[in-house]
Amino acid sequence: MFNKKIIFLAGITLIFGGLLIPFNVEAAETLGTEGQPEILTLEKCIELALQNSKDLQLASKQVAIKKAALKQAIAGFGPSVKYNYSVSEFEEKSAEVETNGGSLSIEQPLYMGGMLKARYQIAKLDYEKVLEDERSAKQQTIYAVMQCFYGVWLAEQRLQITQASYDYMGRLYQQTKRFYDVGTKSKFELLTAQTEWEKRKPVLIEAQNDVIKAKLRLANLIGLPQEKSFNVQDELSQYQLPEKSDLTLQVLLDEAFQHNPGMLNAVKDLEIAENRVKLAQAGYKPTIAASAQKSKRDSDPSIDALEEDRLTIAVNLSGVLFDSFKTQSAVSEAKKLLETTEISESKKRDEIRLSIQEALLDIEASLEKAKANQASSKLANEKFRMTQARYEAGMATMMDISEDQIMADEALIGYYKGIQDYILALAKLDVTLGRDPQSKE
Repeated sequence: MFNKKIIFLAGITLIFGGLLIPFNVEAAETLGTEGQPEILTLEKCIELALQNSKDLQLASKQVAIKKAALKQAIAGFGPSVKYNYSVSEFEEKSAEVETNGGSLSIEQPLYMGGMLKARYQIAKLDYEKVLEDERSAKQQTIYAVMQCFYGVWLAEQRLQITQASYDYMGRLYQQTKRFYDVGTKSKFELLTAQTEWEKRKPVLIEAQNDVIKAKLRLANLIGLPQEKSFNVQDELSQYQLPEKSDLTLQVLLDEAFQHNPGMLNAVKDLEIAENRVKLAQAGYKPTIAASAQKSKRDSDPSIDALEEDRLTIAVNLSGVLFDSFKTQSAVSEAKKLLETTEISESKKRDEIRLSIQEALLDIEASLEKAKANQASSKLANEKFRMTQARYEAGMATMMDISEDQIMADEALIGYYKGIQDYILALAKLDVTLGRDPQSKE
């Protein structure tokens, strides 16, 4: 009887244990996953930003508006069909007569003096311009994401360096305190160690705040909830700097003049101005249109003179003999606008040339600065290592350790800042060239 009870209890345990254990394991895994901050890559941040960008949404609406305007301009080349229906009542020889009639007409423009073609070209160019504006908005969004993303990365690197420095000085303080307690270190050495350790606390807090602020900026840009916990993927710590930049001015200028959205739109503005001159000049020219009309009219009681059933086919030629110099003024205005647009197009070329020249200088300067900071970091780390050895041998003070550690930290942070500046300088050049900014090319 006792053995049966044991077997029964064991069976119940196995059944419920089999149900509960997987549930608990799954729950634990879920909690572990939810508790960890999400690691965001640059590509993921760009994807989120492009989905949530208000600038891109506005640009997309402008594309839809100009596309509708282009369809209207195309419709101007086609025929128009109109209808008319009327009912009237009047007295004829002491009798009330009611008439009703209707007509259906179709009209096709044959020649409008170039007006329809000019309007179509203007609408087409306006549509192409907003497409370039949309592309520019996308490129600017990607560049803004890169600025924020690498801003978070740099802030996190600085925090790691500052935290390691703070922890190291804390360990040195605890070590000095133990030596002081046994009488092998003076109170001055103890106070120095404590001061150097506590001096790093405000720097650590500042670094922590910089990470928080950088993450808030990135979250706001890509549309993440500000309370969401995340880190960015470390993409640059092991980045290999090139020996030198092989970019050439003329090649970059040729590419920018062909692909920069602002430059392309400046050229389109010039074409629009030329078509506005043609549109104004169309006022001097006659217009020709063909039309056909079917009309029918009946009366009750019937009066033969009021009945009508006819088909009319016509070709209409019309023009303006004199309009008080209105057309002349419109042509003059359009030509002046063309002249100002030519100046604006030339100015845009000069601005792009200047932007590329500045970008090349920034790339070269940031590359050399990063390489110099890399060399300084290696030297500072070696000096710090030697100072540590001297300190352990009693040949260096706590102040020596602190100063050399600060120099090593600043050099390493400067190296990371140089990498960030170099990558962003390349990305800014990509935007000027009309490319989508790249992360590490």
